[in-house]
Amino acid sequence: MADKSVLILRIMIHVVPECYYERMLGEKCKGIDEAETYHDFLEWNKSCLQEQSDDDVKWVWGLCHRLNKKIGMMDMECCGIWEADTIFYDQKKNLVIVHPR
Repeated sequence: MADKSVLILRIMIHVVPECYYERMLGEKCKGIDEAETYHDFLEWNKSCLQEQSDDDVKWVWGLCHRLNKKIGMMDMECCGIWEADTIFYDQKKNLVIVHPR
């Protein structure tokens, strides 16, 4: 298994892309700091990962490795099932799994 710093770099590929981030800003997402640039947002996510134990980083990598393949998400409002595709850490350092629109 790769070391923690390598896994963090691999995980960062799965953090929401800039176009998602811009939408989150436009929709006033409460999970992010609206004053942050996308670069700041990426650095925040990286710092959240760096604070985690090696085992937790390995777990997050396992989750990311399965995105777009084996993880679905469903809301109870319409019961539609969506494929999960990206992640981010909110302001409370909670891992958030994201699906496309």
